[in-house]
Amino acid sequence: MTLGRKTGGRQRGTPNRRTIERQQAFAEARAATKADGFDSVDQMRAIAKYFMGQAATEQRKPKVDRCKVEGLYKDAHSVLRDLARYEHPQLSALKVGGDPNAPLNLSALSDDELAQFRRLMIKIEGDGAEPVRRLTS
Repeated sequence: MTLGRKTGGRQRGTPNRRTIERQQAFAEARAATKADGFDSVDQMRAIAKYFMGQAATEQRKPKVDRCKVEGLYKDAHSVLRDLARYEHPQLSALKVGGDPNAPLNLSALSDDELAQFRRLMIKIEGDGAEPVRRLTS
């Protein structure tokens, strides 16, 4: 690395041996469960459909048992909530913070931009958020 850049070794993004082994083991396990006709995500989907179907059938009856329908929908909701983890990415909270060793340099902003920035900071602080440290230009 005397040239200031990487000159040899594995290219960026290429998985190492351990990652390849883990991916292959996962793929083999997934193929084995599919070959057996059992896929847990598909089973969860089928269970949720079953509960939804039972609730719909119960609602079509002349005398509807609301407690039973509500229980079936709660069961379906529970299964669907668990299933959602596998089908949709979960958002996570981020805390945005500046680098205390490198404070913002606002000297390149025009007077109009600084005024707009100050209005935004006042608006942010007015929302009950944590007070923002005063910045100088």
